[in-house]
Amino acid sequence: MLCNGGMSDIKSFRDLILWQKSMDLADRCYRRSLRFPREHQMVLGHQIRKSCVSVPSNVAEGFGRHYTAAYINHLWIANGSDYELQTQLELAHRQSLLSEDEATRSSPTPRK
Repeated sequence: MLCNGGMSDIKSFRDLILWQKSMDLADRCYRRSLRFPREHQMVLGHQIRKSCVSVPSNVAEGFGRHYTAAYINHLWIANGSDYELQTQLELAHRQSLLSEDEATRSSPTPRK
């Protein structure tokens, strides 16, 4: 299901559950990355912020293209940013910048 009320209720990208969840994810990851020590802000913190912002941004941009092929392409780009973010969160955990719980809860696709 794409939105809370059904397909006919989608008037904006904001109605998409995918966009809503990816915004929640971006908010969590962005906030956590701002807590990194200064020496990690310029590289890993910056990369986490870029990739977490990219996911909902590409969902919204694709929706706004009003062309199915362009929308699907932007969803693939968002998916790639999702995988980037998972990798960066894992690295932040390995560098002891995030606990395993924080990295897992922040991850777009929680690890088993």
